[in-house]
Amino acid sequence: MAYLLPLGFAIRNFQLIKYLLKIKTMKKNWLFKVFAILLVGFLVVNVSCSTDDETTEDPPAPTDPGTSTTELLVKKFDSAPTMDGTIDDMWGTVQTLTGTTEVPTLAARGTYLNGDGEGVEEGLGLFEPYSGEKYDFTLRSGYAGDRIYFLMEWDDAKDSKDRQSWYFDPSDNLWKGEHKYANTEDDKYYEDKFAFLFPIGEVAGFNASTCYATCHENLTLANAKDKHTRHYLTTEGQKVDMWHWKRVRGTYAGQVDDQMMTYEDGPYDSSSNGRHGDSTGEGGYSNNSQTLNNGDADVSVPLYVVPGGTDYYWISMDDFGGSAKLVTEVDIN
Repeated sequence: MAYLLPLGFAIRNFQLIKYLLKIKTMKKNWLFKVFAILLVGFLVVNVSCSTDDETTEDPPAPTDPGTSTTELLVKKFDSAPTMDGTIDDMWGTVQTLTGTTEVPTLAARGTYLNGDGEGVEEGLGLFEPYSGEKYDFTLRSGYAGDRIYFLMEWDDAKDSKDRQSWYFDPSDNLWKGEHKYANTEDDKYYEDKFAFLFPIGEVAGFNASTCYATCHENLTLANAKDKHTRHYLTTEGQKVDMWHWKRVRGTYAGQVDDQMMTYEDGPYDSSSNGRHGDSTGEGGYSNNSQTLNNGDADVSVPLYVVPGGTDYYWISMDDFGGSAKLVTEVDIN
């Protein structure tokens, strides 16, 4: 509201009106008195309102929390964020850790890792055809009470949920699963995953190398279909805690697997493995797979199928006996 007159001018005019009242006749005097009182009251009220409006300031704009490439700052929240896939406004007040991850190039597999890969995979790098792929990511964190929360985002052209899905191959008349380890660009059938690693106390080399402090490459192959790269620690008593998120298995169950990397005694080869799940708790899922005899040989087949279903990536226990049917036998024909 705009005021009509400055306060000082209103008071001076009140003095002028009082002076004029003295030289008027008594008959008119009461009219001027009433007018003067009303006028001054009107001016003072308007000055008061307009002064309040003019001095009211807008709330300060939110401060940009900024970004970092080296530090993850954990902000205190007044309440927990909603875990529904929608990013709450509170995350806009948290500093963002930014970075880029790249799939490393490792030595040739030296063996085959997929069931039908003999004679095909031995010369492929362990992470082919993913080697060299880069992904930009951001990470934010906050806590409320005794719980910590993370918001992780990354650029990815595909929501990878197709984890070793079953299909029927009519040429061989067999059920087959898509490869766990991709051999070519059009052979990528696995779920998106990420992991957090936390050293428990001092872990040799972890501050400088993080994951690579536990990763050992080019180990001698002790068994067929072993991977030549394993995770373990070489100093007794050292441990690394790992939180492992899996797009299909973890998202459906609403959980992150709690795992760890521990000391492994030498000598070291491809059978050395210091990566384990925690001793308590269960993953809450199992592979949809079983072995049945088709009258000629033992073959791998699905444990449950959804007749007529397509593009389903998990089967709930609630579906057992309903849309999901138990496979009890198969025939060679």
